Amino acid sequence: MEYRKLGRTGLQVSKVSLGTATLSDLYGDLDLNEAIEMVHKAVRSGINYIDTAPYYGQGRAEEVLGMALKSVPREAFYISTKVARYEKDLVKRFDYSAKRTRESVEKSLKLLGLDYVDVIQIHDVDMANDLDVVNECLPEWKELLKKARRDLSA
Repeated sequence: MEYRKLGRTGLQVSKVSLGTATLSDLYGDLDLNEAIEMVHKAVRSGINYIDTAPYYGQGRAEEVLGMALKSVPREAFYISTKVARYEKDLVKRFDYSAKRTRESVEKSLKLLGLDYVDVIQIHDVDMANDLDVVNECLPEWKELLKKARRDLSA
């Protein structure tokens, strides 16, 4: 497996990543054991960058991924999740507020069974009112990052 530095993060991530939208039972026929084994095979093959989001099955992908990662050493993978896109209903789909950003990260951590995630992206930033992103989502994201850094160094 080839690895590359992810931007300015310092993370050395696999050239191939694992996307988890299919873990959301998108088609209604998810076999939980097969899903967990797929995650394990990906990690064993050297894939260390796993991408997920609350939108994928409205949390189901993160829940299934959390089940799969229970038996995987934390140093074997990096997790990327997202904030701001949540619901199937178009009217409720996006929320760039500070409150929802914090709640989303806390829920993702709980579903994933992790103390931290490595990357948090703002999902579909092009759908936002720019001021919501600048005044709400980004400042909260920065606060969450500061807290995570403090927690990791403690």
